[in-house]
Amino acid sequence: MIVGDFDVDINEFIKSNNGKLSASKKSQSEIERIGINITGKFETGKMYTFRYFTPDELKYDTYPIILFLGFNEAMNLVGLNLHYIPLDPRIELVKEIIKSYSPIISNEMKNLKDPKSQKRLDTFIWEKVNPVYGRKYNIKYAIRQYRLARMKKPLLIGYENWYLGVVNNQNYFFGTNINEAQSLYYTNI
Repeated sequence: MIVGDFDVDINEFIKSNNGKLSASKKSQSEIERIGINITGKFETGKMYTFRYFTPDELKYDTYPIILFLGFNEAMNLVGLNLHYIPLDPRIELVKEIIKSYSPIISNEMKNLKDPKSQKRLDTFIWEKVNPVYGRKYNIKYAIRQYRLARMKKPLLIGYENWYLGVVNNQNYFFGTNINEAQSLYYTNI
């Protein structure tokens, strides 16, 4: 991928699916079709999705799409959940991430590597990501932690298919809905 192709992929996908709503629905089936099953090995900076259930929270996303940031002290997975960011700022955020990591992402895509063997983004950890994107994109609001034991069917989304994860705006929330979750994004800026 050459930086800039992400824009083309997003725009073509939305256009070919007759708008953002239909593109979001189509992205869900595409992610399930092309996502690579993984067994417990998460790598920083890569995009994942999984089914999630937790009785500890009253409101949460049951099918998050995250950019993995690492593990916290309790060994819970920490991720930037894209569903908590409204679509337009989400697209801009991911464009900036792709631009920041373009040498790695472009090389991995140029070599058409299997997503499991694509190089991770070593510096995509909270301490590095927050100072760069935090204030501009309010990413702190979208940071969530997940217990591995409560995750089911984790899928890896390769760099070449990030546009599918970004355009996905499906409402799989428990105790709330995606519109309410995204509206709170603006109140927490």
